[in-house]
Amino acid sequence: LEIAPRSISKATALQVILDKCYDFSKKDVIAFGDNYNDIDLIQSVGLGVAVGNARAELKMVANDITLHHKEDGVAISVEKYLRDDCVNGHWTKLQKEKQKRTKLVVLDHYSTMY
Repeated sequence: LEIAPRSISKATALQVILDKCYDFSKKDVIAFGDNYNDIDLIQSVGLGVAVGNARAELKMVANDITLHHKEDGVAISVEKYLRDDCVNGHWTKLQKEKQKRTKLVVLDHYSTMY
């Protein structure tokens, strides 16, 4: 059970952190999530990724869906979007754009637990 005021969310918390500590926007962030409380975060960042074991509602709003967290889905996505090299030397246009722009990766702890 998670209880929080309606005005507080992971997206609003990220915005506070960015405003106070960094000089870039949420559009320069990749976030990973698995549950209902990640929906606003996933929708607010430049690239929202649902892990394979995420709720269907989160998968519907995510920009990408990776493997189950037990199959290293987060690590695979980080490599997919941020590695300096790639399979066969080719990046998709989206991958190139995200690699250049991404300045922060946000992980929901349940997305990476074993």
